[in-house]
Amino acid sequence: MMDNPQSPSHYQREPPTSPSHEITLLSNTRLKNWLGERAQVNSFHRQAVAEPPAGFIVSARSGDHLIEAIEAEGRFALGLQFHPEWMFQSRPEFLRPFQAFTQEAIGYFKKNRRTG
Repeated sequence: MMDNPQSPSHYQREPPTSPSHEITLLSNTRLKNWLGERAQVNSFHRQAVAEPPAGFIVSARSGDHLIEAIEAEGRFALGLQFHPEWMFQSRPEFLRPFQAFTQEAIGYFKKNRRTG
């Protein structure tokens, strides 16, 4: 697949702050709520998820249909094939997964902390 000139590069040569291909975000996912319909992402992977495990759904795909993101149903867990930590300075929307993670952690702490 990586030798096909029609396929996006999944292991880019550009700096990690540069996008290398587009992904499409799927409906009813957290990632789509954060990033919109499509996003330009960086890419440094040589392997990908073939099928999401039980309890997970596909939340993004590349133009060659490769799974680029999965997320858990009913709890906060993400699997990303791109690196938003390198992209947020030029694309502030890439901070949203980190903000959501932080809020989720605060909520978990408040719910589960012991008093006493």
